[in-house]
Amino acid sequence: MVYKVWLAKEISPVALGIYQLAMSVYGVFIVPVATGLPNATNRLCAKYASKNQEKGVLAGAISIGIIPAVISSLILFLGKDFIANTFLHSPSASKVVLALIPAVSFGALASIYAGYLHAKGKSICPAAFEIIEQIGKIAFAIILVRLFVKTEDASQAALPALAVGFGGIVSFCLMSLACGKIDFKQAAHKRELLENAYPPTLARLGTSLLHLCTTTILPICLVHYGLSEETALSQYGILTSMAYPVVFVPMTVISAMCVVILPEIARNLKSVKIIKKKFVLSLLVSFGITAVFSVLLILFGPYFAKEVFNQPLAGKFMVMLVPSVIFLGLSHMCRTTLNGIGKQKTLMVTSIIDGAFGVILTFLLARKFGIYGFVMGNCIQDALAFLINFSLCISYFRKEKKITKAL
Repeated sequence: MVYKVWLAKEISPVALGIYQLAMSVYGVFIVPVATGLPNATNRLCAKYASKNQEKGVLAGAISIGIIPAVISSLILFLGKDFIANTFLHSPSASKVVLALIPAVSFGALASIYAGYLHAKGKSICPAAFEIIEQIGKIAFAIILVRLFVKTEDASQAALPALAVGFGGIVSFCLMSLACGKIDFKQAAHKRELLENAYPPTLARLGTSLLHLCTTTILPICLVHYGLSEETALSQYGILTSMAYPVVFVPMTVISAMCVVILPEIARNLKSVKIIKKKFVLSLLVSFGITAVFSVLLILFGPYFAKEVFNQPLAGKFMVMLVPSVIFLGLSHMCRTTLNGIGKQKTLMVTSIIDGAFGVILTFLLARKFGIYGFVMGNCIQDALAFLINFSLCISYFRKEKKITKAL
């Protein structure tokens, strides 16, 4: 958040908008490696811990992940001009696309190592490495901006994008060192890894593509609403680079909780009572965190935006996004529970439905209400996602309860 505060003051709002659009592209290309495989590695390492086969699982996951990482990088390199014109709305943004290649390759593979370390109970390592990665990324970005920002143009967005890639390389080096030497000849459980990885990967790929579709049509909808293309990119930059980093601070805590809870659920699949207890406790903690933060956001969000960003519009966005803060946190916990009990295929379907609903809401509301319509659509979408995932969790517990009574 502090980094985004600084970045928002150093580069133009238009460059911020292009950078955030580039992050949507990045979100699509990192999915094949950084979504299903880390979760599958986490889950299977916990499952086969008693047989001392964790290193074999890790070797299998890395050997699988290298292929899509290379393919994604090649597509970015060869299609940089098309991506810049179509999705970033700026021909000069091809440099931004190229700058993301290290993050898509090295950063994605680092997430697999992180899944292994979490399953081994060494969460302190990826936690510490993430801090080091962020510090390295920020320091690198400061150096780049100080050296190369001369005029306000779209190419400014390439500098923070390049810093993301640098952070990915740092993370990969640290994670691989912490995991130690891997013998790829001992790669094991590849088929099971793929079976566990492909549903969440396809789900995330679908939602990422739909999110990319949303961010692609949003500037067009804002222009239809009556804004210039530059103003549309500027407002999107203010929303995503100023309001979002502040609003979703609680997700850092909730995401960390999810990483810890996932292997715990995988270890206790035979005890529905334990899983239910962890589910209820995680929801209560998530609600408490998001509720307290939402109150602070309503009271101090506008003042913070005015004094720190010098952008009152960011303060309006923060207050409007309060429902998203609560629903997103609760939904994330529900998704983790469903993932832990093996409902990856169900999550794939619901995620795609949720993403498609977001595209429809953006098209309908942003054209009529501008950027405020887009924010309202986000809140509605997050509320719907929570209701669906929560209903699926309740349905699972009721079904298991009936089976237990029958036995």
